[in-house]
Amino acid sequence: MRRRLVGLVAPCAMLFGACGPVSGAALAPDTLIGFAILALITFAAFTVHATIGFASMVSALAVGAMWFEPAEIRPPLVAVSLVVNLWLAGRHRAEIAWPLLGREVLPWMGAGAVLGLTASAWAATPLARRVFGVFVLAVALREAVRLVRASEPPRLLATPPRGWVFAAGVVHGLFATGGPPLVYALARVQLDKGTLRATLAVVWFALNLGLLVAYTAGGAIDARGFAVAGGLVPVTAAAVAVGSWAHDRVDARRFRLVVYVVLAATAVALIVR
Repeated sequence: MRRRLVGLVAPCAMLFGACGPVSGAALAPDTLIGFAILALITFAAFTVHATIGFASMVSALAVGAMWFEPAEIRPPLVAVSLVVNLWLAGRHRAEIAWPLLGREVLPWMGAGAVLGLTASAWAATPLARRVFGVFVLAVALREAVRLVRASEPPRLLATPPRGWVFAAGVVHGLFATGGPPLVYALARVQLDKGTLRATLAVVWFALNLGLLVAYTAGGAIDARGFAVAGGLVPVTAAAVAVGSWAHDRVDARRFRLVVYVVLAATAVALIVR
C-alpha cells in the first residue's frame, strides 16, 4: 500500500518541480522557445486543475521556475487562470455551494487573510513556508493512507473544519498559497466532486482577481504580460477539455485519493521551492 502511494506521489512531485529550479534560469515567456515551454507547463497544470479543481498555480510556478523568473510568469498565469475559473464556475454554476461559500468559507478565510497580511512582515519566512509544507504533506499522506485502507467510504462532515479554513486565509495572507488547507477542509465535507470543483473555482476567481488588480496597479504586468496570457487562452481551453473529460470518468473514491495525492505533491513544492 505504501508503495502504491509512493508511486502516485513521486510522478506528481516531479511534475510540481520537486527537483527544484535550475540555477540561472532566465528565459523570457514572450520569446518563441520561452512561450512554447510555458505553454506545455500551462497545459499540464491546468489539465490537473480542470480535473480536480486546484493546483494549477503552484504546479505551474514550481515547474516554471526551472526556466523562468517566477515574477515574469506569475502575473500572466494569474490572468489566464481567471478565464479558466470563470468558465468552470459559469459552466457548472448549478453545482456551486453558495451557502457554504457565504457562511463557512469566505468569512473565515477572509479573517485569516487579514491576520496573515498583518503578520507577513515578520512571519513570511522560507522556514515558515517549509514547516507549513511538511505539515500539509503529513496530513495529506495520512488521509490518503486512511482512504486506501478503509473498507467503507470515509465519514464526511456537514461543514468544513473552520480552523482549516481560517488557516487557509492566514497562509494565503503570508505566502499567497492558501489552497492546500482550503482544499483539505472542503475535501472533508459532503460535497460531490463536481460541487467541490465548481465551488473552488469561485474562490480562486475571487482571489486571483484581487491579485491581478494589484499586479496591474503595481506595474507587475504590462502589455507584454497580457499578450502572453492571451496566447495561453487556447492552451488552457484544450487543458480544460482534457481535464473535464478525466473529471467525468473518475469515481468518487479515486477522486478523493487523487485530491490527497496532489495535495502531497503541492506540499513537496512548497518545501523545496
